[in-house]
This record gives sequence, C-alpha cells and structure tokens, in this order.
Amino acid sequence: MTLRSTFWENKKVFITGNTGFKGTWLTILLLELGAKIKGYSLCVEKESLFKKVSKELKNQIENVIGDIRNYDLLKKEISNFRPEIIIHLAAQPLVIESYKNPLQTWDTNLMGTLNLLEAITHTNFSGTSLIITTDKVYWNDNLNQEFSEEDFLGGYDPYSASKAATEIAVASWRLSFLNNKSIKLATARAGNVIGGGDWAKNRIIPDAIKSILKKDSLKIRNPYSTRPWQHVLDPLNGYLKLIEYLEENNINHENKISSHAFNFGPNTTYNKSVLELIEKIYSIWPGKYHFDKNTIYHHESENLNLCINKSQKLLNWSPKLNFDLSVEMTTNWYKDFYLNSKHAMGICLKDVNKYLNL
Repeated sequence: MTLRSTFWENKKVFITGNTGFKGTWLTILLLELGAKIKGYSLCVEKESLFKKVSKELKNQIENVIGDIRNYDLLKKEISNFRPEIIIHLAAQPLVIESYKNPLQTWDTNLMGTLNLLEAITHTNFSGTSLIITTDKVYWNDNLNQEFSEEDFLGGYDPYSASKAATEIAVASWRLSFLNNKSIKLATARAGNVIGGGDWAKNRIIPDAIKSILKKDSLKIRNPYSTRPWQHVLDPLNGYLKLIEYLEENNINHENKISSHAFNFGPNTTYNKSVLELIEKIYSIWPGKYHFDKNTIYHHESENLNLCINKSQKLLNWSPKLNFDLSVEMTTNWYKDFYLNSKHAMGICLKDVNKYLNL
C-alpha cells in the first residue's frame, strides 16, 4: 500500500481546488513525491492552510486563480499545462452553506464538474482524471448500514444531492463521450477528514480549537451522531493509489457506475461519535463543551459508515491511522502552531513524512 515515488516523480498533475484544506495537503504530499503541480482555484481565503504555506509553495507550483464554472479559462489552463493527471477537488463543500446558497452549491459542484469533463474531452488530455465527491452521496435512512459503491445514490441536503448528481453525471459522460478515448475517469468517495490547518466555518475540529483558544465552551449540536473520521492523509493516499491503479489497468469497459467509484474511509471500528471525538481532543488539549438543545438546525444524517472492501482488495489500500492516532496528529498540529509557534509548512512536512514512513 506504499505509494511509488518513481510513478509520481516529475508527473504533471493539475489540481482544481488546490487552495482548499484537502487540496493544500494534497499539494504538499505530491511535492514530496516529486510531482510537478499546477493548481486552479478561487482566491485564497485569509484564514486557510494554503495562505499559511503560500510563501513556501510560491516557487514550487504554478497557481491560477479561476472559477471552476469558467469553462473557457479552465480549458485554456488545462491545454497549456498538458497534464498527465487531473484531480478535481474544487467544490462548495459544506452542508450548512448549501442550505444558505443552494443554487451556487449546485452550480459549483455539478456544473463545475461538467465544465471539467467537457474541457478534458476537447483538449489534448489523454491521462487519468479523478473526480472527488463525498461519502454523503448515498441515500441515508440512518439504519446504521455500511454503504458500498453499489448502494443507492441520493441526498437530502443540497450539498449531498449535488454530489450524488455529480456521480451520475461522471458515469454518463464516461459512457457517452470517452469510450473511444484513452482518458481514464473515476470518482472517489470520502469525507469527514480531519487534520491540522483546517479553519473552515461550521466544522467540528476548527470550532473545538477556537473554543480552546478563546476559553469558551464548545456548543455541540449532534453529540451522538457517528462519522467515519479519518486523517486527511489517509484518503489522499487512497486517491493516489487509485490513480496508480487506473494508469496500470483498463476498467473502461465496465459500464456500471459503481465500477469506477471507490470508497475511502476508516475501518468501521473507528467510526466514532461527535462526543467521542471532542473528548479525545480535550484529553490532549483541555477544553469545555455543552450540548445545544435549543437551536434548530437543518437536517444532517445521524450515522454514516463506509464499506472499504473494494479499495482494500483492488488497490491494496487500507487506512494507516486509527482514530486515536488521527486525532492526536490533528490536535498536536494545532498545539505546535499556536503554543510552540512552529510554522505551518514545517508541521505539515513532518506529518507527511511520518505518514509516508508508516
């Protein structure tokens, strides 16, 4: 399950959404593997991991400011770079935000992806493209089941529904337009990633860290909801393993949606509740919390579990980090950053190299 540096050395990789949390970690990981990177993303947010490592990345990657909904610019940048690999992360990734701005969420997540697919179909691209969706693409009846790649797609909230629609759109595009092309196209389903450097709104770990720093009590809205928490490096490792697999194997003749989709999550024994996550964080860096019973929130699934048998079998991939290690690495990242005044890039590189050597 070790990534092959010989495969990634000097490989030209085009990443959409590279300035996001997951995109920044992916960029650092690929640079350590020797890849050449061009990023395509919106303007960098002030309070973001990318902003804090941008000085070190400035001379190591090519970065274009662009909207995934701008087809002409996207096509131009792909054509000019001539990538061998494309990893599509650009998205509106927040459930609560999707309720506030549903049209923008649908436009970005679905039409943005279709723009990318149209661009790779009508440029000189002939490599592998991986579309990142989410573990929330499955229709979830809260029966505490493990979702496999063949389970029914759907979504209650606009974010989840837009990502489920993206899965269907990708499958349709592959069958309709890529049968006679050398392009390989797949989707990766993962979510609930944790790791240092996440400052996004309405995410449990950033909120927990902020409450510690401000000496406030963290408001928990769904303490007993379970999620497949995983350190960001585990699914990223899975994405790259999948790309290696696609480059070496031809699965384009398989016509089912599920044949080109792969789940990446923790072992189910590591699925923990929100409360267990917070208590683990506060055992490392003490803080306070309380349950919020008065505020009315939008619908969110209570339980979410992924079956990762397919990725384990075909890709020889399994998560390297269990729940405790994932939370410890994440919490210690923030402690190093805030208490020990260590630079974000240095902490990330330490975690990446520790992970690669596991």
